[in-house]
Amino acid sequence: MGTVVNLRNHRKRKVREKREKQADDNRILFGLSKLEKEQSAARKSREDGLLDGKKRDDRPADGPPETA
Repeated sequence: MGTVVNLRNHRKRKVREKREKQADDNRILFGLSKLEKEQSAARKSREDGLLDGKKRDDRPADGPPETA
């Protein structure tokens, strides 16, 4: 005689395994390594610094330029 299997637990296990497989696939497709994240943050910080250094101070930051 075969073993008794609880179908409810079997279905739950099957769904859980499917979700884990999808999560692994998503990590591969969309995930970035720690090094890539650090490089991206450093690049953005450098670009922001360069951009801030090129701002002009002779006009207000939030309004239209003054006419003289």
